[in-house]
Amino acid sequence: MKLNIIILTLGIFTYASQCPTIKDGTNEIISEEICLMRERNRDNRPINYVKECKNDKICHLEGRNNERCVSYIPRKKYPGEYCDHSDECANGICTINHKCYGAPKDSPCTRHEDCDYDFGCQIKKGENIGKCTRLERVGKCINGLCDPPMICNMEECVEFKSKQPGEPADNWMACKFHYLHEGNCTGKYNLIKNHTEGGKCEYQYELGGKNFTFYEEPVCGNNSQLFCNEPRNSENMSNVLFAFNH
Repeated sequence: MKLNIIILTLGIFTYASQCPTIKDGTNEIISEEICLMRERNRDNRPINYVKECKNDKICHLEGRNNERCVSYIPRKKYPGEYCDHSDECANGICTINHKCYGAPKDSPCTRHEDCDYDFGCQIKKGENIGKCTRLERVGKCINGLCDPPMICNMEECVEFKSKQPGEPADNWMACKFHYLHEGNCTGKYNLIKNHTEGGKCEYQYELGGKNFTFYEEPVCGNNSQLFCNEPRNSENMSNVLFAFNH
């Protein structure tokens, strides 16, 4: 099961016209701690050697040639989260009361992680240093950031999937049917033809009573096969929203 999970993960995030060959890396991978080894054969085709992690460890994918088995995937903690050591915190400071430090309101900053919980780094155009500003649930985005679960669209904090077809948008997550074209949300779109052999996936969407066609590249799936993604419709986006807003 763990081996299948590794292969599927590689497939989802490997965009290419030529998928890598997946091989059992039990014999090829020397170290017990290596779970994925990326190489190329004599014809310069990509090969991914994968091996199951033991002792309840998981494969930590960081985009390196040799990925390793780890007990847990480390994550940098944000201001306000509990900590024991400074290297746990995104800004490298763990206070004496075991909280990752964040600078207070109006403090100088260069990134959101510099600021205290519920604050973001607001940087004016043309400048490199900004100041910590309290996030608003409804109002202007701060460097593209909104207080979850709001998302940033056209520099305004809006609700997820709140924009109807034809309304202006620059963030597909704001659109009801999760797709936008030339600055407007579109109607529902569908996969029309699967042209994976030719490197094309054909989709169609509706806008203003007319049907429009667009193409995207296929992705590498399980068993190292190309496939076309289904349209984004009603899947749970909580993890995506969390990632975009932190």
